[in-house]
Amino acid sequence: MKPARLDAYEVGNMLVIADTRPCATRTRHIFTGLAARVYHECDTAAKIPSLARRLLAPEEDVRNAIRRFLDEKLMAEMDGQFASLAVFRNREPVAVSQPAESSLIAIA
Repeated sequence: MKPARLDAYEVGNMLVIADTRPCATRTRHIFTGLAARVYHECDTAAKIPSLARRLLAPEEDVRNAIRRFLDEKLMAEMDGQFASLAVFRNREPVAVSQPAESSLIAIA
């Protein structure tokens, strides 16, 4: 018997979660938009107000997405912080802006 897994895959603007755990509510979940972004951001535990600020989204919308993840047993909550349970198996590259030129300035 294979061990149970909870895996997350980013596919374009979609988040696909495969769940083979005995407690799974379904074997495959697909999320887009704000829900996908909330789940990704909760790879590190976060509180709803800070998620809403980071995602520029209404707290109620973030709360609704988290409630669904909790109902589907895809997220955990402790002390008001929420964390995604799935292991991200791939990640879309994040663009890091770098200054075009840097230099050292000596102040005399």
